[in-house]
Amino acid sequence: MNFLRGHRSGYDAWTEAGAEGWGYDDLLPYFKRSENLTGIAGRDPAVRGMDGPLRVGPAVERHPLAEAGLTPAVQAGHTEVRDLAGGLDGDHCTGVAGAVGTPQVLMLSGIGPRDHLGQVGIDTAVDLPGVGANLWDHPMSGIVYRAARPVPPGANNHGEVQGLIRSEPQVADPVIMVALMMPFSRGTVRLATSTPGGAPLLDPRYYTDRRDVAAMAGGLRTAREIGNAPALTNWRGEEALPGPAVHDDEQWTAYLHKNLRTYSHHAGTCRIGTDETAVVDPKLRVRGVSGLRVADASVMPSSVSANTNATVYAIAERAADLVRPRS
Repeated sequence: MNFLRGHRSGYDAWTEAGAEGWGYDDLLPYFKRSENLTGIAGRDPAVRGMDGPLRVGPAVERHPLAEAGLTPAVQAGHTEVRDLAGGLDGDHCTGVAGAVGTPQVLMLSGIGPRDHLGQVGIDTAVDLPGVGANLWDHPMSGIVYRAARPVPPGANNHGEVQGLIRSEPQVADPVIMVALMMPFSRGTVRLATSTPGGAPLLDPRYYTDRRDVAAMAGGLRTAREIGNAPALTNWRGEEALPGPAVHDDEQWTAYLHKNLRTYSHHAGTCRIGTDETAVVDPKLRVRGVSGLRVADASVMPSSVSANTNATVYAIAERAADLVRPRS
């Protein structure tokens, strides 16, 4: 599928929020450790791994529609790069994992917000209000065109071309197409029952911060600009969603709430930090519990501008160093 790092600004924001040692330059050796790009042209060994276990790389044969879509993006003034990652400058426990499962297991064990645990009949072992809070995800939407001719099946995945853009020139963090990479909205994971194995309650609270709606509307406008470009004439029929009549802010907002999809990149529910609502410290140790660390997407303090899997590999690689006995 996709194996992408986020923009360095996202990781550097972690250190600014108290996650010392988790900035982009700190994580770079661990990003490199998991991947192997030996022999792939245009990959810089200074920033890409060459001897890790994961053989990753670009699509061997890019789908013709993906190729056609890249052309107008470049013509619109967006810089084409061969590698996005290369272009970015009594309380003892043993282990837990999962951005949704981790807060669920912690709360079932009595580690979490006291008020909520009491509501479901669980005695509080450690009162940690941040457990299950700070849930973030990457919401998606898009412009849909009817095909003017049959579209051949893809030989690879559905995301052969990616790009990072800013929804407004003054925005410091990037947005990728019409998936919001740096959302402000935050949700929660809570327990529905004190019985282990029961489904948790997820409230992602998408678009509850109006800045997210404005950023997504900007992304859709850019997507329409690219979609209407001459390079796609042979593929493009009429615009089916949201339709050419949608232009003003109110119409974009209504469409975004109807056409809401998700990358399912849930993270952040046991975030790294040093303040009272942080769940783990910069060494991934759960506050108030001995022998327990968390190493998964739940510890990410804030969003990263990419699929989360490559970042989770880096977190796991750094966690290995943190728990390895020192000689």
